[in-house]
Order: sequence, then structure tokens, then C-alpha cells
Amino acid sequence: MKKFMFAAVLLAASVASANFCAQYQTKERYNKAINTLAAHRHEGVAQLCDHAGLLGVYVAPTHYVKNVGEDAIVVPLTRVELIYSEWICQYFVQDDNQSMYKSNCYSTF
Repeated sequence: MKKFMFAAVLLAASVASANFCAQYQTKERYNKAINTLAAHRHEGVAQLCDHAGLLGVYVAPTHYVKNVGEDAIVVPLTRVELIYSEWICQYFVQDDNQSMYKSNCYSTF
């Protein structure tokens, strides 16, 4: 029983100090989007990635199609999702100029 309790405390401590963005640090595109999002939220990357209520961070490439006259231009984006226990917030960062394209949050219930 004591070993179980010790393991549970150790697991809780490791989750509490987890940096959910660490897996993306070697991917330049994803790392830039995370830095842009942190600046947009007026916080540091460490605050963004280690927030107390955060359960995970998911980063993936995406795009939108912009119609210019008769032409369609594909604009690459990077989606950063902050996953909390009761909601998920999605942020879309334009890859070319690192500006916020759009964001939304929704309940997971």
C-alpha cells in the first residue's frame, strides 16, 4: 500500500510540473506558433505550457483558402490547442507573418 501511495504522489508531482510544449521545441514551425500565442496572451512560453489547469497542448498544421478574384490561395496556418478539463481553446497562427488568424474556445461537456 505504501508503494502505491508513493507512486501516486510521484505521478501527481510529475504531471504538475509537466511542460506540455516540450515535444514541439524541435519543430520550428510549431515552436514559432507557440511563441506567437504566448505573446498574444501576454504571457511567457513557460506560463502557457505549464498552466495549472492545463491537461495538454496539441499543435498541428492546417490551412484556409482565400479567394482572390477568380483565384484561390491556400494560406498555411498552425493550430495550437490548449486542452483543459472543461474546455478546449484553439488558436490559429498564420505561418507567413506569425499573426493570429482566429481563435475560439468551446466546452468539452
